[in-house]
Amino acid sequence: MKKNQVSIIINCLNGEKYLQHALNSVLKQKYKKFEVIFIDNCSSDSSAKIYKKIKDKRFKYFKTHKKIKLYQARNLALKKAKGDYIAFLDTDDWWNNNFLNSRKKFFLSNKEYGFSFSNCLHYYENTNKFETFSKKKLPSGYILDNLLKYYFVKLSTIIIKKEMLKNYKFNPFYNIIGDYDFIIKIAKKYKGMSFQNNLVNIRIHKNNFSHNNRKMFYEEFKH
Repeated sequence: MKKNQVSIIINCLNGEKYLQHALNSVLKQKYKKFEVIFIDNCSSDSSAKIYKKIKDKRFKYFKTHKKIKLYQARNLALKKAKGDYIAFLDTDDWWNNNFLNSRKKFFLSNKEYGFSFSNCLHYYENTNKFETFSKKKLPSGYILDNLLKYYFVKLSTIIIKKEMLKNYKFNPFYNIIGDYDFIIKIAKKYKGMSFQNNLVNIRIHKNNFSHNNRKMFYEEFKH
């Protein structure tokens, strides 16, 4: 395993529509020390076929025996990851070519920084327009108080030191707020290093699970 290797986790359930775009954004990364952990959650579309077209030993494929909840799938991916760092990319999002390379300062940081994150762009598919997610400068350090007031960390912008995850995993019982819960728990103990650049694109479209299940979000959040 290469030093400072990043394990990129991609969880997929019928993601064929945008998957190739997401995978191309990984292939074009200027930072080459990575592996991809692709969890196919029993997709019934052509997701597996699209992924397997990539003939690159860094791209690893795993399929669940049956359909499982998203956060169970994320935990499964974490167990498969061999890198020093963990990154996440949803199938409908994509990175700019310099995304991984821009985090070298974090890769060289000491242990007090457990994770890094950045600003991003929201891409509104229906209008074909991009908009900067956070208009304010993102804070670094112990950011828990800030996160409890306003959650400004998007999962596809995060890179976490794997050694920090020995005692952390996603809550498998959640359907929609597991990312929030996961980062809040890590932020209680570790400092986060922020990057202000917009090198991540979050696609907003009519089939976004979180967008279409706002009631579920609030029900889980209350508990």
